[in-house]
Amino acid sequence: MGSSQSEFSDEDANLLGRINTAMAVFSLIGSSLSIICYIRFKELRSFAFKLILMLAISDWWNAVGNMIGDGAGLNADSGSPKCQFQAIVISYFELTSILWSAAIAFTLHRAFLLEDPAYGGTTIDSRAKMYHAFIWGFAFIMTLLPLTTDSYGEYVHPPPLSRLLLLTT
Repeated sequence: MGSSQSEFSDEDANLLGRINTAMAVFSLIGSSLSIICYIRFKELRSFAFKLILMLAISDWWNAVGNMIGDGAGLNADSGSPKCQFQAIVISYFELTSILWSAAIAFTLHRAFLLEDPAYGGTTIDSRAKMYHAFIWGFAFIMTLLPLTTDSYGEYVHPPPLSRLLLLTT
């Protein structure tokens, strides 16, 4: 009995679910180690490592979200509260992870390539609140938007690769 929402057989969907869960476990372990190192080693508590800590926290929660329920997302009851919760958790923390990665890149660019004095070792900590407000707030707003259209849990079959590449079939 194949899944009605995908082109994958039940065997393929099961394999994808196991791979997704395994990768989430690896991510959870790696993120946990980063968090533990930050807590354990006080000399790591600089602004740069705080950015890495926030990235690790985002990745940790994203991994937890990926381990909830149907890892492949192919056989879940898309209207269930569990599925809705998983979709919200994954959406929010994947976005915060991307934004923390961008914040790290932006900070490195300003501090080292442009040698901006506002991003120097003594003044950078003043920007922490701005980073937190933007990243956590923006991700929260963007995560709420699909709730306004009741889109979480709705399966949308992706277009074939030929349409993604703008090729005619």
